[in-house]
Amino acid sequence: MWSRGGSSVPGGQSVSTTIIQELLDIADLGIQVVFNSISDFGAFFDDDCDGHYVPFWGLSDSERAITGAAIASALIRLSGAPWKGLLIDGLECVDSARLPPLLRALARMVETGALDNVLLTHRAVTPAEIPVVEGVTIHWVGRESAAARAA
Repeated sequence: MWSRGGSSVPGGQSVSTTIIQELLDIADLGIQVVFNSISDFGAFFDDDCDGHYVPFWGLSDSERAITGAAIASALIRLSGAPWKGLLIDGLECVDSARLPPLLRALARMVETGALDNVLLTHRAVTPAEIPVVEGVTIHWVGRESAAARAA
C-alpha cells in the first residue's frame, strides 16, 4: 500500500487510504480503493470485474468520478485547511444506481463535520433528473427544455 506521508493503521493500509475508504464505505457501493504507488492506484469492485484490480484510468467514467470524489475528500481532510470544501464537476457521469448512495454519503460527511460543504455540478435537462436525497439541497440554475415545460 502507498503510504507517503501517512502512518500505518491495522490491516496495513495507510491513514490516507483509510480516509479514502471511509466515504466509499458509507456509500456502501462495494468499492475498495487500492494504492500500490503514486502512479499505480485504482479499485476493486464487489459487483463486477470478477474481483480483479482495475487501474484508475481503466475505470468507467462513473467509477472514476466516485473513486476521485473519495480521493479528493481524503486529501481535503488531510490538508489541515480551515475550510474543508469539496467540488465535484460532471456528476452526470455517475450511473443512476450509484448516484443516490454517493449523495447520501457526501451529505453524511458534511453532517459529521468531516467536510464543511460539498458543491456538485450535474448537467441535467430538468431538476427531476437529480435524485432527492435528505441533507442535499439542489439549486437549479439551468433552463428546462421546451418539452419539460409542456409536460
